[in-house]
Amino acid sequence: MQFDKAILGEVLKDDTLPDTDRRLIEIRQQLGKTSTAKYAALKALVMNDHRAHGLLMYHGASTGRWSGRHFQPQNLPRPSFKNTDVCIELFQYQNAQLLEMIYNDSMEALSSCLRAR
Repeated sequence: MQFDKAILGEVLKDDTLPDTDRRLIEIRQQLGKTSTAKYAALKALVMNDHRAHGLLMYHGASTGRWSGRHFQPQNLPRPSFKNTDVCIELFQYQNAQLLEMIYNDSMEALSSCLRAR
């Protein structure tokens, strides 16, 4: 069986779907976001000074525009809410329960923080 976005969306529309199954599918959808997969790529690029260097290259395209290196930082999602600093602090202190209580969808919240600072 295939678990793509469209099929899972249709399954979630079923009112007879048990709550546990519904929650598992919702978690699967949250973890499947491509923007959250960028955390691993970003972490690998961070140097001793806690920064990632060399992410943009001037005139990387033949048109003279900036282009991304290692991953495409210009394609990070824009924040869906203000005050992302609170979300980032909760994540840093590994307070997942509070993160989930405040933002409902913790993976969406973390995805919004990628481009926030």
